[in-house]
Amino acid sequence: DIISKIFTGDNPTLDEPLWRAMVRAGFHSGAVYVATDDIDPNPIMSIGVWFGPGNVLEQSHREDQRVLGYPKSFLKLSPECREWM
Repeated sequence: DIISKIFTGDNPTLDEPLWRAMVRAGFHSGAVYVATDDIDPNPIMSIGVWFGPGNVLEQSHREDQRVLGYPKSFLKLSPECREWM
């Protein structure tokens, strides 16, 4: 998937930890939307994670986000990717 390659700098070992952390952060302080096929809900076709005004994906100063594991995954990304996200 092209967006995973962009997010991870084409490092597939970061795919699962990054998406897991993003979805956890979305459930905690944002919204998570899942798209599936009408006939067969498995597999998941797409996931969208949104954060409202004043909330951002990476807030490493927040203990609740540290517990969810996001900062650890975020720091493995390239500086360019971290800035973009």
